[in-house]
Amino acid sequence: MVSVLRRYAARIALVPSALFVVALGMEGVARVRSPTPAVDAIGRSSMRAALFEFDASLGHTPRPDVAFTVWDPEWQASIRFNSLGLRGPEPTPVESPVRRVLMLGDSFTMGAQVDEAHTAAHRLAESLSSTEQTEVWNAGVEDYGTKQASRRATALLEAGHPFDAIVLNFYMGNDLIDNDRARLMKDAREAARAEGGERRPGPSTGAAPPGASPGQLQRRGPRPPPRSIALAWARLLYERAFIAQNEAHIGRLQREVGVWCDAPFLSEAIPQTRDALATLARLARQHEVPLVVSLIPPEWVVHPEKGVAAADSLGLADFDPAQVPRALREVMPRGVEVVDLTPAMQQASSDDPLFFRYDGHWTEQGHAVVAEALVEPVEAILSRPPSPSP
Repeated sequence: MVSVLRRYAARIALVPSALFVVALGMEGVARVRSPTPAVDAIGRSSMRAALFEFDASLGHTPRPDVAFTVWDPEWQASIRFNSLGLRGPEPTPVESPVRRVLMLGDSFTMGAQVDEAHTAAHRLAESLSSTEQTEVWNAGVEDYGTKQASRRATALLEAGHPFDAIVLNFYMGNDLIDNDRARLMKDAREAARAEGGERRPGPSTGAAPPGASPGQLQRRGPRPPPRSIALAWARLLYERAFIAQNEAHIGRLQREVGVWCDAPFLSEAIPQTRDALATLARLARQHEVPLVVSLIPPEWVVHPEKGVAAADSLGLADFDPAQVPRALREVMPRGVEVVDLTPAMQQASSDDPLFFRYDGHWTEQGHAVVAEALVEPVEAILSRPPSPSP
């Protein structure tokens, strides 16, 4: 009896490895058939319910004073939010002689895939502190558009937190679409009514449905056992293999890649982004804080051949890596410093990978390249003498 149980146990132990091999094969087929940009795993991760809470104005916001170790098949990172809901330690008192930079953005700025010390915000603070002690407040939040970033900056400024500069990391991969979310949701509701019913959109945050993601969450725990990792990889690759059949996923990719192509998506999204940028610029002027907007390219622009392949697979034409930066510069408010990080990331892309293969976010090297590219323009803003009051 014991020997029989041992044989069954041995067979069961092989299941995760077998699933991994099968899923790997399916993922390979999927990539050949549909060379679309990598799936953004963090948005579906079960970490959301523990790290974020509902907010009536922002949709969701980081929970203050929480700390977790989060892992996904490709990465593991320790995350903490301070009492202000910012990633990192408690800020120094207002009276402290330190320069303060507020960094706004989405999940790329937040950097949940890497430890705090490897985020672009932390690295930028270290580099700037070589001249004068500087804090960079990481106010990046997953799934935020420019409107939400502006509201978050407003809350911090109105709470009496002074800043010497504001940096908005505008991720050109999806921020245009995120800024246009209200219009898209309205169009979807009208289309649903025309079909005889209305679908209510799901919550922007909260617990993920069971089995929705390979990600796992644990408080300051060790790396999970190999069997759990193998199962997580199997699930991720399985999802990757079949995601190309998901109409919602395809539709979002068509909009995200389509803003770089001969398609109407850019002209449709630009008005909302123009208004959001104008709101943030007015806020900065009101508080006499210089604003820097860094244009962050997606992987399929850092590697244009991937953009061409993605466009072809989605039925799009005339992929142009310069189209979105050109359009954003045309609608950028006066007095705002603009830094396009595309050349720096393209130049560095021949070294270590800047993006995780499946998750799609920056690796440690990606964060390092972004921080290095921002040092000079941010230091120039900080060193500039204040403008005389009118």
